[in-house]
Amino acid sequence: MILSLPINERQNIMIIMDNATYHTTKDILDFFKDNKIKGLTICPYKSSFNMIELVFRYIKNITYKNVYNKIDDLKQDVIKILVGKKIQNTLPNLYRETLEQYFVFI
Repeated sequence: MILSLPINERQNIMIIMDNATYHTTKDILDFFKDNKIKGLTICPYKSSFNMIELVFRYIKNITYKNVYNKIDDLKQDVIKILVGKKIQNTLPNLYRETLEQYFVFI
């Protein structure tokens, strides 16, 4: 299907692949290069790049300094963090930094 497109339209195509070894063979890389197609592989799963892990780390970094005598107090702090503007402003930056590390361009 891609090869049926004019060469100038192929330059706008990016194929995203996992890190299966056959995705980065010489034949595949040559195919992309010869046909003016961009390929993108993602690195293997790492918890430090998972969005929910970023959220947990953010919450932990704020709450670990406090001593909680009741679980309800901890819950209330976590709720304040999750609905607060600070996390809404911080998470996109964390996610952007993560994505910059996560993607490896061919």
